[in-house]
Amino acid sequence: MSKITIQVDDERIHTQLRLRMERGMSPEEAARDVAEQYNPAPIAELLLPILATSARAIEYQRDRRNERRTLFQRHAGGLTAAERERLSSVSFRTGDGRKVEWGKASWSEHEARILWNETRRDELARDTERHRAAQKLLETEGVDCLDDIPDWQERITEICEHWVDEPTPGDHSTEPDQHESDA
Repeated sequence: MSKITIQVDDERIHTQLRLRMERGMSPEEAARDVAEQYNPAPIAELLLPILATSARAIEYQRDRRNERRTLFQRHAGGLTAAERERLSSVSFRTGDGRKVEWGKASWSEHEARILWNETRRDELARDTERHRAAQKLLETEGVDCLDDIPDWQERITEICEHWVDEPTPGDHSTEPDQHESDA
């Protein structure tokens, strides 16, 4: 089996994705367009999911920036027509992965987003609890990593009630913007 090493210039790719999206491409279209620059074709296919995730993160950051500029900041003279238009086209994702524009979002779509955010908040709280339990066990044992403790798995579950999360039906919390999940 041969080994292939790929060097990717993150800044250059980020710029390429951003520029394509500024020209109107969707994150997926921009990712595919950038991926096609890589040869052989199997390399492009391997990179495509990574590039698509990066493009969605760029889109997310742009949308959150637009929200902050328009929806969440007070303007002495009110919003301009351009700001109102920009805010209407800012999007967010619901728990089922759908993308909805603020101006077109229904009550139930906002509710879906709220429920998804609450699920993610609870998951983050459980994850924080797990990491604190790990720190406590490391301190107690005076070691650098959990693998230095022979029975750490049993001991940590005694400290931490939520060691294993039950999957939430329809939960897409790892989707699609893991860089920054749509907050």
